[in-house]
Amino acid sequence: MAVSEYGLVSILKSNQRMVLLWWISVTVPEIYMTGDLQQPFKLAVFNLLIIGCGVLDYYYGRLFNQLTALTGFTGLIFSCYGQGAALGLCLEGSLVFGGILFVLRVVSRNGLGAGDVKFGFALGIWLGPEASLAAVYIAFVTGGIYGLFYLWYKGIHLWQAGMITIPFGPFMALGGSAGMIWGKDALAAWLSLLQI
Repeated sequence: MAVSEYGLVSILKSNQRMVLLWWISVTVPEIYMTGDLQQPFKLAVFNLLIIGCGVLDYYYGRLFNQLTALTGFTGLIFSCYGQGAALGLCLEGSLVFGGILFVLRVVSRNGLGAGDVKFGFALGIWLGPEASLAAVYIAFVTGGIYGLFYLWYKGIHLWQAGMITIPFGPFMALGGSAGMIWGKDALAAWLSLLQI
């Protein structure tokens, strides 16, 4: 099915079961494991948006601008009404997450998609700077492990890997979701290991 033939709403409708299945399987355990979470509504909305982006990127190989913009805009709304990080921290997080991806896009000569960079800016709004660093790390580690497993499973040698495209949105969603809950603590633990 060609993406250009259908609008975003019909694409979301055709994938709503997968999005809801992933949303429930991620959000419910996160809320349960972090019993002291003060804002389960914020986590539920955040996960719904980013899992939607991740699922669509997996199936269609692209992150839709409308959904990415909605993710960022919703993060700003939560921030303005005191449910998220302060507005300054939102902008710093956006620059950290999106900035790292932008630099990687330039260095890799567009090996990372522009949609990934925009999605990184939107995720950073929700996460703030510390959680964004942890989320980027988690996204790259999980994406790298998946990529190596994928190459092994398909019998593709590493020097042939340049011909393969793997959507990064699902791993950014995973990193963002984990970063929302454990990002600041994980970053503090990593920095203490490095003694910084």
